[in-house]
Amino acid sequence: MIKKIKEKIIKGNDIYFFEVISNKIVINNNYKGIIILDNNLDELKQINIFDHMMIYSCYINENDEELLLFCEENKCLVYVNLREYDYKVIDLREEFLAMGFSPVYLWDSNRLILSTYDGKFYDVDVKEDSNALISNSDVSGKYPLLYELWLQTTKHKIVNIHPNNFQFIFKNDQGIYYLHDLLNNNTCINDYLANMAHEITFEQDTFVFTSEQFISVVKQNVEVARIETNNAYMFLRTRFEKTTVSIRIVVLNGSKSDNCKNLITMYDIK
Repeated sequence: MIKKIKEKIIKGNDIYFFEVISNKIVINNNYKGIIILDNNLDELKQINIFDHMMIYSCYINENDEELLLFCEENKCLVYVNLREYDYKVIDLREEFLAMGFSPVYLWDSNRLILSTYDGKFYDVDVKEDSNALISNSDVSGKYPLLYELWLQTTKHKIVNIHPNNFQFIFKNDQGIYYLHDLLNNNTCINDYLANMAHEITFEQDTFVFTSEQFISVVKQNVEVARIETNNAYMFLRTRFEKTTVSIRIVVLNGSKSDNCKNLITMYDIK
């Protein structure tokens, strides 16, 4: 059974960034900062950071409700504490900008270990506002699971990754999709839905396939819910919100006629 529990229309904001951390929803505020919503979709805070801000990727610390935003065009990282609603801008040196950060990362207290596609690791200390390269031997010695995850991702075509659980979805040379973990377990994923979707998200044994026209929720290889869009909107992104009573997803919908009009919906699936 699927039940829509909340929805909110947002106008005048070109939303391209959308994440859920604990019970908070974070979206970009056009190109100047972020907006934080609660799980009733009420606005908690606007954080204006700087003009012409462009978020390229995001690194989440779920336990402490922290984000690190990579703003490549702005040549910086932005650390955001979602509990205190404060932030820091950490400037990046030119040599780091050319590396290209991968989605493999690990939070360690006030430190974030980032990896690059070409095999380098980068230590960001958000407390000291410092950043530096660290050696592969240091990473493999201190963070062996992170290093093994990075090694595994270099062997596959990655579709999505869950670095905190050391899991990722990949597509093999035959076009078959799998969920892979560090115990070398491969779980086959529905190829039809995977090929239809522009985004696949997952949490434990539940997968969400998001296409512009529909969202399919699959649990233990069985479709347990499907949501069809209407003519006015298309599905853009789907995220899980942690809850103990059901599967809860939060969906970003984009207007087909207005780039600055969006709809956020929440669904419970039992």
